Amino acid sequence: MIACMKQGVALGVMQSGKNIFLTGQAGSGKTYILNKYIDYLRAREIEPTITASTGIAATHIGGVTIHSWAATGITSRLTDYDIEILQEKQYLWKRFESAKVLIIDEISMISPELLDSIDRILRAFRFNAEPFGGLQVIFSGDFFQLPPVRGRGEQHNQEKRYAWQADVWNKLDLTICYLEEQHRQSGKSRLNSVLNEIRAGSVSEDSMNLLRGRYRKEPDSEVPATKLYTHNIDVDAINERELAALPAHPHYFDMTGKGNKKLIETIKKGTLAQDRIAIKEDARVLFVKNNYEKGYMNGSVGVVTGFSEAGYPEVELINGSVIEASPEMWSLDEGGKVLASVSQIPLRLAWAITVHKSQGMSLDTAEVDLSKSFESGQGYVALSRLRSLGGLKLMGLNQTALSIDPVIRDQDALFMEQADEAEDLYEELTDDDKLDLQTKHVVRLDGVLDEDVIEENKKGLKKKRRKKVSPLKATHEETKDLIKEEYSLEEIVETRGFAENTIIKHLEILRTYEPNLDMDYLKPEEDVMDQVSAAKTSLEKRNSTDDFLEDGTLRLRSLFEHLDEKVSYEEIKLALVFLLFPS
Repeated sequence: MIACMKQGVALGVMQSGKNIFLTGQAGSGKTYILNKYIDYLRAREIEPTITASTGIAATHIGGVTIHSWAATGITSRLTDYDIEILQEKQYLWKRFESAKVLIIDEISMISPELLDSIDRILRAFRFNAEPFGGLQVIFSGDFFQLPPVRGRGEQHNQEKRYAWQADVWNKLDLTICYLEEQHRQSGKSRLNSVLNEIRAGSVSEDSMNLLRGRYRKEPDSEVPATKLYTHNIDVDAINERELAALPAHPHYFDMTGKGNKKLIETIKKGTLAQDRIAIKEDARVLFVKNNYEKGYMNGSVGVVTGFSEAGYPEVELINGSVIEASPEMWSLDEGGKVLASVSQIPLRLAWAITVHKSQGMSLDTAEVDLSKSFESGQGYVALSRLRSLGGLKLMGLNQTALSIDPVIRDQDALFMEQADEAEDLYEELTDDDKLDLQTKHVVRLDGVLDEDVIEENKKGLKKKRRKKVSPLKATHEETKDLIKEEYSLEEIVETRGFAENTIIKHLEILRTYEPNLDMDYLKPEEDVMDQVSAAKTSLEKRNSTDDFLEDGTLRLRSLFEHLDEKVSYEEIKLALVFLLFPS
């Protein structure tokens, strides 16, 4: 495979002022680099516009939907008349004129028609004929995810389906930053190998055997498996059948909305919450919103144990914690003012969900039926929801399931080549040249260059991220915040400025006192976990005093030697976090 761009180079190219398409598979660090650039801009008093293609993705990156910001509503293709109507709204003039850097995350879910419409809007409002009205544009995403849902009038146009096919794409002269480094999991993991082969369009017999080995095999976890199906009709039938089989009386919850009706419909399309949902005691449910303070995330699975005095479902998660699923709000904001909002309990029935609606989720276990796959990429999306192959129970495959649209694969190869060329060009610059480009970019955006001011602003950004906790807990809270954003161990070490051993100690503490915090993505490879677990069991059975400290803890040296010194101390320590401190 072509060796693509390193994270540091991608960040440097962004800082030089280029328009960017940041891509790479899950775990390569796209969100990490976006956040680094956002902090870089804010330290220089430049506020970027942060958007995403869906409400869920916008929540993850701390922004708004691009539809809301660009005021397109649910329309993909705007006419000249539509733009004239928008120009009558005074608040849009201020919004678009003051914008400096536009970030659009999950670009794969943006249709070419919508991208061209946003371009036309910005050129009209900013009186600037350059693409996107002269803004620096940062697109981020992975086209191997499912494409945007097409409207009725667009279904016939199969030749223009992806964002890169928009007229404005080539006009932007985008620098391709293709991140190939893997940080969340090793490239040697079994699941990652399968996913890489699907991306390459050539699934080996070894990978097929791995998948066959999961056929109707129960997941290696006590977490109830969520069923993933390709069709709504199958999902609805399973959930309705399972709910009807429960003897308890159903409780109904209706979504409420405030504000502009069209905006309410836009919000509904960007959330997994339902207009009306029936819940019974013993129903299997999953949460469809992040609320770290209450202890759940988008994708957390549990069982309804009853209903609170207020009448809301009480959900027991796999770790034993019970959470009241009181209503959450999804909103569209403008300048601190809520333009529209919807409120609903953040639950869906979780015996089954569609592959499409699973995008953005991370699942410990899943029962996946791809026997009716009708869209290339569905198998890739379904399998990439899982944290490990051991969490998969495969019910069926068809020829479409593991296929990838050849157009995507060909374009992806081109993106890789362009990323290599971009890295070569950037690396040819001297340090002075790079600094000069960065300085000119900051000046063009009316940012500050005073290093003292920048350092003070950096401290302010850190304080803003730090929650109000006792000094004793503050350092662990900062690490927890990075885990919530799924920073890799390497990224946490770099961001915090601590030794890896210190961060691993933080993980031990958080694992003990924050049982709802999902950090399983930090686990070492499956074979490392198995080796350390087997060595630990073997030494405990041997029960030699030479292998234990005075407090009864196994000596790391004993484990290291028992593993023939083939597993590093750091990997052993990290594995023990998950073996000794289960969630």
